[in-house]
Amino acid sequence: MRLPVGADAVEEGPSLLLWLGFAPVDRVGVERDLFEIVAAVFELRGQPHPARTALSMAASIEGQPVDIQGAGERALDPQFDDSFAPDVLSPAIRSLLAKTGDALDAAAPVDLRQLRASPLAPDTPLVRLALRAAALAGLGGLQVLSSPKLGAVCIPIGPSPTIVIGEALTGNERVGAFLALRAIKLLRAKASALARSSAAELGVLLPAWLKAINPTWEPHVRPTAAMSATTALIQAALPRHAAAEVGILALEAAAAVDDHPGALGLAAVAWSNRVALLAVGDPSAAFDAIALISGIVEGAPRESRERGTWVSRTLEARDLVAFAVGDSFAQARFRLGLNG
Repeated sequence: MRLPVGADAVEEGPSLLLWLGFAPVDRVGVERDLFEIVAAVFELRGQPHPARTALSMAASIEGQPVDIQGAGERALDPQFDDSFAPDVLSPAIRSLLAKTGDALDAAAPVDLRQLRASPLAPDTPLVRLALRAAALAGLGGLQVLSSPKLGAVCIPIGPSPTIVIGEALTGNERVGAFLALRAIKLLRAKASALARSSAAELGVLLPAWLKAINPTWEPHVRPTAAMSATTALIQAALPRHAAAEVGILALEAAAAVDDHPGALGLAAVAWSNRVALLAVGDPSAAFDAIALISGIVEGAPRESRERGTWVSRTLEARDLVAFAVGDSFAQARFRLGLNG
């Protein structure tokens, strides 16, 4: 594999983190030199603002405070979907979700009574933020609930758009904003069930989804009683006016679902993380959110070396860092007029 040099490096610059082997799982820490190389490449291309973003990401990984301007609710604009969604979430899969994703939520419901979920006060800052973002995203009637049974998490639930915020998160506006905007992106994409489900659950849910849409399709795995029952639930929830193209989209999506159904859940989370980072700007808020969700109650490590090691070994954080110093993120920030 050839390492880009000279003019090639200037053209391909942001991919240098990958060429240089950014953050393999056995790496201890993240070298600042990599980010300085990316920043230099952006400078050579006449893009000083992405260069500053790359250096700010490095500083954040080192535990330093940074000031990166966020886009707020504008980050939810679907114009960024093609460049922000991981490749496995192909246009066919995203279109299929938009047309039939509500049926996935119907087949994988969340028991709000078990969570003892209740509405948050409308004057709560997180509620105001969520309602503004939902309105801009075209999600009418969003419910914002709180649950004493949840930790510092924010769960998106459809088909009636709902987010459930753990009580531990309601007073943390910084992390709460990241997770609430992430949840709203998942609801807007009708991918909330993908993000909520484990790899094992997706191994049943997604083949059942395609089978319900296109009954002649057969998954590679042997159908189980659970898959048949889920197929029936999804069929009952599918819109009756679904266009004929839905069957074609399901066939296009079949290869990704058959090969790695769990990967679609990870990709949905990565997509929403990227959008949320564009919205809030602050990578430290993103790191803390990812850490809290994984059960680290103190948030991401604070000490520089420990923090770098955690980032390099945490899939969601690693993806977010690599994406934030790439062309797609830089172009989105430019379109939105974000210079900080």
